[in-house]
Amino acid sequence: MRWLLGYPEQGIRLEHDAIAFARRLQHATSLATTLEYVCFAQIARGDTAAARATASELLALSTEYGLVANRGVALICLGWNLGQTKDIGAGLRYMEQGLATRIQLGLRSLLPFSTCLLAETYFRAQHYAKAVEQVDLALAASSEIGDQWFLPRIHMLHAQLLQEQACPNVDAAEASLRIAIDVARAQCAKGWELRATILLASLWRDQGKRTEARDFLSPIYGCFTEGFDTVDLKQAKALLDELAS
Repeated sequence: MRWLLGYPEQGIRLEHDAIAFARRLQHATSLATTLEYVCFAQIARGDTAAARATASELLALSTEYGLVANRGVALICLGWNLGQTKDIGAGLRYMEQGLATRIQLGLRSLLPFSTCLLAETYFRAQHYAKAVEQVDLALAASSEIGDQWFLPRIHMLHAQLLQEQACPNVDAAEASLRIAIDVARAQCAKGWELRATILLASLWRDQGKRTEARDFLSPIYGCFTEGFDTVDLKQAKALLDELAS
């Protein structure tokens, strides 16, 4: 995932190349696997339109060829997309069905990813208790099976949930964001680091610590040399402009 390393445009080009190559193979399982990983990358960088198209193709392909595990992933990814852009209720039903399918097959791979996306969708539906429950499951699964690529995003969501409590716990939210940043740095995942830094800088802005927020966000934003029309970089630029005014 080149986006995670700080190269969004390279990542998009590689996604297109990978899918084109998989189509030429004319092998359904290979194409399904490729579509899965491309969809993961699209979801990670927040490209909802691309993720919707990829997940829809994966769902159709896996249904046609009876690829049950791949179909579970397609339902999870498409459900997340619906929850972000259209019908949260339908999105939750898709995701719950997809997760249940994979659990019935005894598959634990992708569990941190899947449960985090489900938690995000519950969060958008303002079902905060269910979102917290899924975040806890995602953290536990990440530790248990050693799947940590989505761990910074799980900690970011945890921070957002802490701020939505009846009595917001700002200190704990900041601690979660610092963990997300530390894990992202250890992974050399500049995409996650940028997103977590945006959230922390926004938190500091709201506390009146505008200079600290700007000085903390500027260096990671300055590391990027491409992809300035992607969601996170646009948000970072807008926040920096706001903090400078």
